[in-house]
Amino acid sequence: MGNHLSEYRVTDVVFEMRCRGIKLWTENDQLHYQADSGALTPEDKKKLLSYKSEIIAFLKNCLASDATPLSSRPSSCNMVPLAPFQRWVWRNWCGPDSGRSVIATRITGRINIELLRRSFTEIVCRHEALRTGVVFVSGMMQQEIREKPVTVLQSVECPGASVPERERKAKELVEELANEKFDFSRDLLFDAKVIELDDQNWILIMRIHALISDATSRKILWREIWQIYMSYLRGQPVSLPKILQPGDVAVWHEVSNAEWTRKHGEYWETRLAGAERLRLFPITEVANTANGRIESLTWEFGLEVTRDLRVLSRQTQTSLGMVVLAIWIASIMRWCKKKDVVVSFQTTGRLHVETENTIGSFICPLFLRLELQRSDTFHDFLIRVIGEYDSACRNYDFGRLIARSPEADFSRNPCLNWGPKGFYQDAMSALNEANQCGIADPVCLRPFEFSEPLSRDNRKSNWEPRFALVEVDNDIKGLMLRSATVSAKHCEKFADDLCRFAGSIARKPLTRVLEASCT
Repeated sequence: MGNHLSEYRVTDVVFEMRCRGIKLWTENDQLHYQADSGALTPEDKKKLLSYKSEIIAFLKNCLASDATPLSSRPSSCNMVPLAPFQRWVWRNWCGPDSGRSVIATRITGRINIELLRRSFTEIVCRHEALRTGVVFVSGMMQQEIREKPVTVLQSVECPGASVPERERKAKELVEELANEKFDFSRDLLFDAKVIELDDQNWILIMRIHALISDATSRKILWREIWQIYMSYLRGQPVSLPKILQPGDVAVWHEVSNAEWTRKHGEYWETRLAGAERLRLFPITEVANTANGRIESLTWEFGLEVTRDLRVLSRQTQTSLGMVVLAIWIASIMRWCKKKDVVVSFQTTGRLHVETENTIGSFICPLFLRLELQRSDTFHDFLIRVIGEYDSACRNYDFGRLIARSPEADFSRNPCLNWGPKGFYQDAMSALNEANQCGIADPVCLRPFEFSEPLSRDNRKSNWEPRFALVEVDNDIKGLMLRSATVSAKHCEKFADDLCRFAGSIARKPLTRVLEASCT
């Protein structure tokens, strides 16, 4: 079964590594990789060795538009433009009630709060995004990099005679802080506060805006805070990878835009010509109080279906992520009864090694255009999906397409994010290492439950849902973000059909896509 996919084997290997958070880059014609402890298996290393020269060529091709090298801007330059994806975020996520992420964490154990405070100051000094504000210059929006702060982590008093009483009050405080809005004319787009319940129980709250961060950034933030903390605790100098700042990347985007357009503009103009808006679900009328509200739906594929999909990925010698992407696209085409669609797959946008450890907003949705023929088996369609992904990567747009104004209708079509699970593991690995060495008292980090504010923005009332799929504990779990104007019943029916279709394909991959059963 896998022989017909050999042409795109390298594309799929790179796809799989990136989706699992394994960083790949070339330097002096050598292949380099970086991965969390235990993330890279012996089989992964064998793949990297087997396809080394092909991977190097693929990575070089993806960055072929870099006629202008990515480099640091002058240190005196504290005003920089928005990068392409940031312009899209500003248009769509900068209402008064949207765009901010709130991370609340319960810390249990003995910590040195002053060292933690110093750690926050250090990381804000290291990453310009965390001390960035928004200003308008001659009617144009700019990022302003502010001075390095003296103190970042603020303490919040939590009154109460007993721990349970302070716990209740802490939840109220967290919800109050979570509902505070960023004032774009005055505030930085990141802040952090800590609440002390007693000498071994703390609540840490961080707020960060989508304009300066993405999911990868939040993992970096969380990991580096505790790496810095452990360095201070050991009495050692802080040692972290060298990075380029988001402002450097934004300047590079502007300087390299003409060269990118010359090399890749025609491909995208031709590939996306005539692409249509795709509506999964009808828009329904809702009360004014619900208009623009973003709600979520979660579901699971189930252990059996996930196991069968893994078997299918081995049979086709294709990554599980690519199989899932093909199933998701095919499900959408069947649901909408469309033979030609444009959807997007969310990538990190971090093709340059210098940005792999940078906090910033780099996400790039990669637009994929697929056709489904009546005679297509899933195997046929899978080959087409990998080929389309390969072409899109070789003409990587770094967010330029979605940032265009006015937005193309297809830019609001469904989007899929497939990636690794949460970020607490990164922090815990650093703490566990210190615990095992006897350097620190045991510390446990876990989410602090609270009622998160509902994201609300009328501009997103006509968006198609955004999807995220991730494998956790040998089961594929799904998340769908939808506008309140989309019926929950329709979304639940689609999720159910998706899981049933996946199970049907996993059992009979040579079945024609349009004839596969969802019962």
